[in-house]
Amino acid sequence: MTEFVKQAVFFGGAFTLILSLGALIRPARTLANLSLAILCISTSVMYLYLYLMLAGIVLSPPLLNHMYVPWVYFLGPAMYVLFMSTIKEGYVFNRNRLMFIPGAALFAILPICYLLDPSLFQASPLQYFSSQETGLAERFLILGFLINGFYYFTIFIRSIRVFRPDSLRREPGARVMLGVLIVSGMLTSLVVAAYIFRSFATLLWSAFAMTLFTSASYLAAQRVPSIFQRIGPAVREAYRNSRLSSVDVDALDHRLNQLMSLDKVYHEEDLTLAKLAEILEIKPHQLSEFLNTRRQMNFSRFINTYRAEEAARILLKERDANVLSVAFQVGFNSKATFNLAFKSILGVSPREFVRDAEQGSKDRLRQARRSRQKAEKAERPGS
Repeated sequence: MTEFVKQAVFFGGAFTLILSLGALIRPARTLANLSLAILCISTSVMYLYLYLMLAGIVLSPPLLNHMYVPWVYFLGPAMYVLFMSTIKEGYVFNRNRLMFIPGAALFAILPICYLLDPSLFQASPLQYFSSQETGLAERFLILGFLINGFYYFTIFIRSIRVFRPDSLRREPGARVMLGVLIVSGMLTSLVVAAYIFRSFATLLWSAFAMTLFTSASYLAAQRVPSIFQRIGPAVREAYRNSRLSSVDVDALDHRLNQLMSLDKVYHEEDLTLAKLAEILEIKPHQLSEFLNTRRQMNFSRFINTYRAEEAARILLKERDANVLSVAFQVGFNSKATFNLAFKSILGVSPREFVRDAEQGSKDRLRQARRSRQKAEKAERPGS
């Protein structure tokens, strides 16, 4: 059985390493993908060092046997940044980068300590579990896991609203998030307990459980990706009432439709979230929250949908119209932006749309309009 667990630990290390590479090579270089890569790399290092312990492999110089310790300090911050960048639109990674300094600093501190006193690292990581002494590396390790527990607790507190019974019943993303936090917290607690009580068996089985959990999560994400994609919207939805509590949402919905359909404010090429919010007499973050939760799109997508639809109508009606002139007429400020937005919303480029005969283009326009109207009605009472 021990051999099976050992191979499972090796698989966990290889698997999380591949996941980290997958996050790094994704076309979208987002903060969420970067933090996911750091999280997976750190986990992979922990797995692979545990495998070395199980296989009885000792590295030289002795310091190398303990260089997994700094990676522990990246787990909590990476999880926190991944959470914030997923649930908070426009999350800016500024002061939070300080969270990664302790882990980065340990890559320098441990070698300096080794040069000053090599005896601090003579014992292998496995010997810790059979002795009564706690080395410098193990002290840093336990501290790192305790700090990670603080980050997990902070994530739980920041998302406490989403775990209300009504939210859990309504949102599958909320249930998934709660499950991830519970399992991650339990496994982290087991690892801390393993080092405090010097139980190598507990460490081994917690690593095995983490391998199963990681694999199951990946397979679930492939099988039902929509559930995981709903985690961010579920948290934003849970906090919507607190941010829009002073806003008459129905009146806002009506006024926004009027501005778009009748006044056609989207014709202004310099229209911004702040400017539209000022017209609506609400704060920019309230408008952003409204668009994301009620229309399921961000500000840019919302405005460009109206612009692309009107451009499509003009191109259908005036077959000889200049495409670039139409783009400027409906509010786009560049040809590249127009082409990109038009293809994203209508499914084809403006030129292809014009070449596509009457029926095909009309069908695309109707489909785009229905998609927008469906989003507008999704959150209205009685819809």
